Amino acid sequence: MVRQLLVYPRRLANPRHHDLQHLTLGVCHTTEAAAVDLLECIAARTTKGLRALKLIHSRASTWVLPFPLVPAALLGSQLHTLHVNYGPIHVATPPDFEASTALRSLKLTDVHLSPDATAPWNLNLRHSPGLKEVDVNDCDVHSIDLSGCPDAGSAYIFACRRLTTVVLPAGLTHLPEYSFSHCDVLEVLDLSNTAVAHCGYGFLSFCVMLRKVVLPTSVETIGSDFGTDCPSLTYVDLGHCTNLLSIGDVFLAGCRALADVVLPLELQLLGAQAFARTNAAFQVHGNDLAAIGTTK
Repeated sequence: MVRQLLVYPRRLANPRHHDLQHLTLGVCHTTEAAAVDLLECIAARTTKGLRALKLIHSRASTWVLPFPLVPAALLGSQLHTLHVNYGPIHVATPPDFEASTALRSLKLTDVHLSPDATAPWNLNLRHSPGLKEVDVNDCDVHSIDLSGCPDAGSAYIFACRRLTTVVLPAGLTHLPEYSFSHCDVLEVLDLSNTAVAHCGYGFLSFCVMLRKVVLPTSVETIGSDFGTDCPSLTYVDLGHCTNLLSIGDVFLAGCRALADVVLPLELQLLGAQAFARTNAAFQVHGNDLAAIGTTK
């Protein structure tokens, strides 16, 4: 009985393991067709369904696949871990994880839609209530819905340049460094229904279309480089964030259209170089901090 299989170059023989539960597939020196043939073979012969699937592709060349990223038969109700680091890979069919109701960890890196893709990629995880971590890095996803994931405490979404809509869960508490940065067409990010306490370094930076950001009342600290170089951002209201005590350096720097910022009265530290390279006529309201880079 084989429950775990690690497959690497030159070992792409078709396995015949009906009780396979954990598969790591490294495809550094093989072709797209060979790798997918193996996945389809495993899907046909693994009768009880995989619980963990990790796909690793470290080649510099880009793969273009006319078929789904992962065979639907492998995305069943028992799969709890799916990590895809093909990079870079282009697919004609947007990945669909709605059937993966047991997912606890999802990590996708460098997955893009090919020019002949006929539909947008809407990452719908509403039916994965046990999901605890989400990592979507440099993918062509258009929307992300985590509304049905109450235990998803961490979400890392980076360089998703087609992302327009995000629905986050109430249980979200942590935003790692650079979360939501380089999301070129994202216009609004609303975190008001979450329990986020800390925004990591570089959060929401280099979002050229960003017009509005709403933070939750639970936020206590904001790391350096928050919201830097967002040229469409004109107004930021943190007045309702009564638990916010500290904001790191370079806060909202390079936001050239910035006109008004409201800071909470409870804020005790605003880091150096805040508002650098912004509109000289913008106004700060709500807090009597005597100078940027000092404490009360």
